[in-house]
Amino acid sequence: GRNAFRGLLYSSTALGSALSIREVARYADAWTEAGNKLAAASQISGRQARSLEEVNQLATATRSGITETTDLYAKLLRATKDVADSEEDVARATEIVNKAFKAGGAAASEQAAGILQLSQGLGSGILQGDELRSVRENAPLLAQAIADEFKTAVAGIKDLGSEGKLTTDRVFKAILSAQPKIEQAFSATNQTISDGVTRVNNALTQYIGQTDDSLSASDRLVAGLNLLADNFDQTADVVLMLAGVIAGALVGRSLTGMIRTLGLSGTALVRFAGAVRAATSVSGLATAFGG
Repeated sequence: GRNAFRGLLYSSTALGSALSIREVARYADAWTEAGNKLAAASQISGRQARSLEEVNQLATATRSGITETTDLYAKLLRATKDVADSEEDVARATEIVNKAFKAGGAAASEQAAGILQLSQGLGSGILQGDELRSVRENAPLLAQAIADEFKTAVAGIKDLGSEGKLTTDRVFKAILSAQPKIEQAFSATNQTISDGVTRVNNALTQYIGQTDDSLSASDRLVAGLNLLADNFDQTADVVLMLAGVIAGALVGRSLTGMIRTLGLSGTALVRFAGAVRAATSVSGLATAFGG
């Protein structure tokens, strides 16, 4: 009940198990590795990559993970150095691909795997085999865009891949050309619980990654928990409470601002309530967040 949950909020011991030193280090490493990918891609492509903060904004806006989004952007920057007209086109293509997987109904794990395979294929210069199959299965709008570029049916791109004709320049062109249709399809989709979790993980990765002494993240989270516990009776829904703890600890804003920062829709919050109430500990909630 509420009293038990209030007790959990005050328990720094439970929080410690939720955000262990190992987990803090994992988030910090993810941020560092993503930054290294951008630096390497910038050097190889001869183009200035956008900041990791900006790439994270792109990831969150498309309801996608920062790790796979950075990997896709970095690989596209490298693979299209002689193809893309500008860095802006690379960023636009990254956004389109993320939205295409979402619009295609791919689950978070499928999207992550699919984006990885697509970026690997484009990085190699030719999209074929498993990489192409992943696009066809999880991002049908992209598959249709490629088919349109080659003036064939979706079924025909498998043979084109086998023949080595799905080169990076043509696929990149197809991605950019598909933006209107993919934008329209993406705008019709609803944010899921998993998308909300992804937003939190992206924010946590950036927060810890940018903290000089990353271990102080635990102290900040403890403070956020205590603050919200003190105002628990004014928090109508346990979901809003949890969202406030996580977002507030990251951005240090008011409770209202905390919820707004997460970007969770009212529908997503209501659906999220069941998952949160089913958790029996802060550690369990951390697991729900993928921590």
